[in-house]
Amino acid sequence: MTRSADSLLLISLCLYKALNGLARIYLEELINIYQPTRSLRSEHEMRLIQPRIRTKLYGERRFDKATANL
Repeated sequence: MTRSADSLLLISLCLYKALNGLARIYLEELINIYQPTRSLRSEHEMRLIQPRIRTKLYGERRFDKATANL
């Protein structure tokens, strides 16, 4: 596997563990699940909120930003 495929696999594994309560608490706190305020067709999908980032270099590497882009 390439390096980017390895990091994608690692992020996916950490996301799975965080969503199922198997990860450390600080990782679970970084994951924000989208909860619509009104009834929508997408309300039963497990979508993540993409956090706003201020810096291009370090902001794209954040765990919560990377997991929301999967």
